[in-house]
Amino acid sequence: MRKFDLSITIPAYNAERTLSRAIESALKQKDLHIEILIINDGSSDSTKMIAEKYSAKYDNIKVINRTNHGLYQTRAYGFQHSLGEFVCSIDSDDYIDENAYSGIIPFMRDHDIDVYEFGYRRVDEKCNVLHEVIYPSKSLNCKEAILSLLNKKECSCSNWNKIYKNTLFQGINFDEPVRCFEEDMLINLKAYKKIERYFISDSVYYNYMVSQNSITTSRRNKGYVNIMYSWEFILKECMNLDNEIQRIAAVNYCARAAYSYCVLTNLAENKNEYSWIREKFFDIYKEYDVRHFDYNSMSKRRKVMISLYVINSDLCRFAFRLFIK
Repeated sequence: MRKFDLSITIPAYNAERTLSRAIESALKQKDLHIEILIINDGSSDSTKMIAEKYSAKYDNIKVINRTNHGLYQTRAYGFQHSLGEFVCSIDSDDYIDENAYSGIIPFMRDHDIDVYEFGYRRVDEKCNVLHEVIYPSKSLNCKEAILSLLNKKECSCSNWNKIYKNTLFQGINFDEPVRCFEEDMLINLKAYKKIERYFISDSVYYNYMVSQNSITTSRRNKGYVNIMYSWEFILKECMNLDNEIQRIAAVNYCARAAYSYCVLTNLAENKNEYSWIREKFFDIYKEYDVRHFDYNSMSKRRKVMISLYVINSDLCRFAFRLFIK
């Protein structure tokens, strides 16, 4: 039997401004035996000091100090080293509602749920609510969950608005050289391959802080190279799944390749610097016969992007610069 009902992991890198808020929100979960695991990913500010101050005060808070590995391996490390029956994650600049987890854990036990997803709010740096993201309540099997994840359809690919059975992360390698950008999808995909029951709730519990300076809010960012690296491994992870999943993963890969190529070449002085993305696009496009894919399940924008890119990648890049700000 597990030592804790729930392990709350908090990956932290240079998070001195917001870490205390994330920890305090984790502490406000009642009626559960909770472990809080703070993984300090080689911070150079006072993150370590703040985390260890809380650890000294609370017996159920543990701090792990590591050299910098990036968010992908840091979050996965937290999941794999948790002692709870269930495990979840709070990003160090976000926070969870009071008692959010208290009713979820009994529900997961009663219905044998492997992964439980809930809605979230986007908030600014002053905690003002910008808007809520809510998905229809429903249950999914393994294949349905993976397809929804790959298409980001009526669900989120994020790790922080979910609770998982701890056993999903045991016996899995997370040694890919992925640091950030779509890293949460790769973590989820590995876990989802082991599930039977996935539940999406229309309740909202999580508060996701949107920073104007955040790399995730910037279109003009070379993080798109990291997106392509992540999708190399996402596509590879789908290779032992059924043909429908493989094909949808390939189409999504092509869509991100086209988009990333347009962003990066519009920023680069040397337009040939990212020719490898174009080459990879056509390799995958041909190997998985993306040309004959039924695009009805995808957005019109993504369909246009792929179709235009196939005709002429430079024309696609020009159209992208005109219509995408």
